Amino acid sequence: MRNPIRTVVVAAGCLAAFLVPAAAVSAQTAPVGAALRPHLYWAKNGGTITRASLKGTGVRRLVTHQDGPVGVAVGNGHLYWADNNSGTIMAANLDGTGVTTLVTGQAEPTGVAVSGGHLYWADYSGTIMAANLDGTGVTTLVTGQDGPVGVAVSSSQLYWADNGGGTIMAANLDGTGVTTLVTGQNSPTGVAVNSSHIFWADYSADTIKRANLAGTGVTTLVSGQTGPVGLALKGRHIYWANLGGGTIVAASLAGTGVTTLVSGQPLPEGIAVG
Repeated sequence: MRNPIRTVVVAAGCLAAFLVPAAAVSAQTAPVGAALRPHLYWAKNGGTITRASLKGTGVRRLVTHQDGPVGVAVGNGHLYWADNNSGTIMAANLDGTGVTTLVTGQAEPTGVAVSGGHLYWADYSGTIMAANLDGTGVTTLVTGQDGPVGVAVSSSQLYWADNGGGTIMAANLDGTGVTTLVTGQNSPTGVAVNSSHIFWADYSADTIKRANLAGTGVTTLVSGQTGPVGLALKGRHIYWANLGGGTIVAASLAGTGVTTLVSGQPLPEGIAVG
């Protein structure tokens, strides 16, 4: 299984290796004091963090000149993202100011989540990591995974998508009790969780799926997407980023009312709502 953050769809059923340049695209930065909530935030592996309203309006680049941002999370009044190319966990204010490097020396950080005063991230090299919100106290929680990508947190559990193994996994917040919830997935990537279900995107199957928190009742909610990677929940809606199609898309929690909110985004990956 190939790492979806290193690939881009070039034709139906065809993948080509894609190495993102360290780059960057210059863009207007959001003014300090702009309305910050509620919004969608997404990382583009070309080097930017972008924001829009939940309706897809007011698209604005907040952060530029990053090496390869992948996963993104919102919490504690800040943005957090995993930069896969530089091996760092980054933070900024919600308006994109105050960009700070929190953690360095990671192998291939991908998904990131924030909860209860801690950051959690998946590293494609096979680990699930944690740290304090200021980047101190970096701890390896889980090892021996097969290409973990997305990560999500509930009040008591960690969830992640093991891309290489085609599984959805769970553990306690301290990394104990690692459990395989769902098997037989093609290329699971982003994950999100609410009080009753876990949701995930399957990159190569072009689907959005859902299961009960115990991993039973696996259901395909949405099909026919173009390389979905990041996934987020807000209220009664799911939001995801289509890496291949360059779109930000929404649907109800039941998978109905699929709507393209934003198009023309090069390589959107992680997505968060806050």
